Amino acid sequence: MAKTTRDFEIPEFLQSESIEEICERLFQLAKEKNIDITEGSIFFNAVKPVALDQAERDQFKRIELFKLMWPDWSYGIWLEMLGEASGTTPKKQPTHAEGTLKIKGVPGTLIPIGFVFATRAVDKNPSVLFKAKQPVTIDSSGLASISIQAVEAGTKGNVDTGTITLMSVPMNGIISITNEQPTTGGTDLEDEESFRQRVLNSNKQEKLSGADSDYIRWAEEVDGVGKAYIIPEWNGAGTVKVVVIDANGFPANQSILDSVQQHIAPFGKNRGGLAPVGHLVTVVAPLQRLINYQFSWELSPDVNAQETEDKFKAALLSYYKEVGVGGTVYYNRVGALLINLEGVVNYSGLTVNGGVGDIQLAGDEYPGTGTVQIV
Repeated sequence: MAKTTRDFEIPEFLQSESIEEICERLFQLAKEKNIDITEGSIFFNAVKPVALDQAERDQFKRIELFKLMWPDWSYGIWLEMLGEASGTTPKKQPTHAEGTLKIKGVPGTLIPIGFVFATRAVDKNPSVLFKAKQPVTIDSSGLASISIQAVEAGTKGNVDTGTITLMSVPMNGIISITNEQPTTGGTDLEDEESFRQRVLNSNKQEKLSGADSDYIRWAEEVDGVGKAYIIPEWNGAGTVKVVVIDANGFPANQSILDSVQQHIAPFGKNRGGLAPVGHLVTVVAPLQRLINYQFSWELSPDVNAQETEDKFKAALLSYYKEVGVGGTVYYNRVGALLINLEGVVNYSGLTVNGGVGDIQLAGDEYPGTGTVQIV
């Protein structure tokens, strides 16, 4: 079972006997009835299985049943049932990564909707497929820009710049393909601990009618959303800005933003959404403030430098989720991330955006990693 939000303490009324204590109690009762309890007797051989069964029931099954009653310790379908009872939406489903391709080819060539592009398979990593979201014709300059969506949902669809270069089936008239930006927004099925937290939050929060906590809850129950931030009255009375981070810790892509907008306030107003009448709601991704890092480090001899750098970038991404929109990237926390990486013996000369101070983000900014330079 996954880690829970608090330690479980067995209630006194569920405290149970050990197998030996159960056997001793039954043997004592048998002695009082003059029943033969010598080893090998019928009674002796019958008591052990009974004691084992009762101990399992008392020490495990009853306790597990008790845990299933509370979202702190429940799991699986039972946790989902508790979520349903509290008004929490079901686990958020996987979402498809999306992006844009730049196509060079013969003017007039039609790329139909659903045409499939792909990344190159590398080592044990299979090719990732993307389909055209709409038909596009290459213009007179020999160029076309086409919106694409991963064929399969999940984080596997989030690929780096310049990796989508193939067609699943060759097409005459296309000369080259590339994605000039990474594809984003592909998320996996919501994990149990994230869902548990939503259930607990739903139980703790009073359901109001357009409070900040309502907007956060509404946004964070949409597929693909990881975290939402609210800026009330950002453009006058009755206006609300919802700033959305995806479940991977990046600014949400347009498809996720559109889903949140549709869920809360279609067309910006309450037209079948959840927002109170009269509220004007704008759903956006944060402005990303790129932060550059430079440092020297000393690594253990058995550590791969590139893998360690990748772990540092992953640690930064996790830290950004903690910083959030409009927060502060603390210089000392970045240093702590470095020194706590496995295999890092020491580091020196750390600069963050060329300095040695904290980075304060503006109210609608979210941190992102620019360059990591190891000198």
